[in-house]
Amino acid sequence: MSGNALVVPSMLGAIVGFVFIYWINLRLVKSKIGRWNSYSTVLFILSVTGYGARRREMWRRQGGYNEEEIKVITRHQVWCLFELPLVFSASAVLTGMLLS
Repeated sequence: MSGNALVVPSMLGAIVGFVFIYWINLRLVKSKIGRWNSYSTVLFILSVTGYGARRREMWRRQGGYNEEEIKVITRHQVWCLFELPLVFSASAVLTGMLLS
């Protein structure tokens, strides 16, 4: 197969992997945090790339979470950032292996 034909399966695999990573981390946060709503889910996804004190302040102000809950949330957001490049790389490698 040509290189262009590998783009679609590789990107689809990456998208499925991204959804899976977010889903797993959201499930883990929901199990550790008592009150969680759909707005918190949207904030989790949109604020993954936030940094440090600004992210903690946003969770405190927007979500009304205490410091322990914020630590749990930000820990899982950081895990998302570390896992996403791995998922993309794994998707590209597996697609190349399966379609070659």
